Amino acid sequence: MTNKERYRIYCEKEKSVPLFSQYWWMDVVSKGKEWDVFILGENNDIIATMPYFIDEREKGKLITKAKLTQNNGIWIKYPNNQKISSKLDYEEKIINNVCDFIETLPIYKYEQQYHYSFSNWLPFFWRKYEEITRYTYVIEDTSNLEVVRKNYSSNLRKNIKKASKILKILEREDIDTFYKINSMSFERQKMKTPYSFEFFSNLYNECKKRNCCKLLFAIDSNEQIHSVAMIVWDEESVYYLLNGTNPDLKNSQANSLLIDRSIEIAHNLRKKFDFEGSVIKGIEHIYRQYGGIPKPYFRIYKEF
Repeated sequence: MTNKERYRIYCEKEKSVPLFSQYWWMDVVSKGKEWDVFILGENNDIIATMPYFIDEREKGKLITKAKLTQNNGIWIKYPNNQKISSKLDYEEKIINNVCDFIETLPIYKYEQQYHYSFSNWLPFFWRKYEEITRYTYVIEDTSNLEVVRKNYSSNLRKNIKKASKILKILEREDIDTFYKINSMSFERQKMKTPYSFEFFSNLYNECKKRNCCKLLFAIDSNEQIHSVAMIVWDEESVYYLLNGTNPDLKNSQANSLLIDRSIEIAHNLRKKFDFEGSVIKGIEHIYRQYGGIPKPYFRIYKEF
């Protein structure tokens, strides 16, 4: 049995594996390219995994981030009731095993973004790896929607109220229109959409098959689509994966309304809400208005 086959069985059983590290997610975002997984443990007694995506550049092959994949990196299954000192020893042993493996691969660079729950990168530092800290915002408790909305900034509440008077949020499966509106945000910045329609539709169809996504459309009374958003989720969190706005209709505050509805869906699903953060100043200033907690996460890398 190959490592990937073992990993598929493990993911089907171990629901705590985050969405972006799931076997099927890696399969679809790596289509046409390579991915594999490092597994630590014998038979069914798996204690750690590290799925990784392999790309090729002028210098050669490297491990890096796949499209629309916020994070993966090492996922550790901890024994119950570990003391702090035992946990740190356990993590160091696992990370050293991972580094030993990485350094046998025919790659010129390793670079992965880790889930924010991974908080101890010191063993990487001791192995001469480097790190950049990034942030996402997370609303950890969506159980009381009234309390969540009270934590919005006053300006945000005004924008949502304004938008709700002229817009409605609908769930649709119109992937062609979604991609068109989503692409407008890149076109406005004179950028090419970083994923093809085929890539997006394959990802959507795989998520839909597993009932872990929705496409949301902000529409006015004339059936004009102002903004769109795609949310996805795993056992723990709803993620704000994609959005886009028609630049001719950008003043309606449609995005504020879309995020509010996405948080409401997280509430209905009894999950956290993860903004899939950004360190771009303008975007960060928008996300912080929703009252989420800033969560640091690591981009760990090393050139060989």
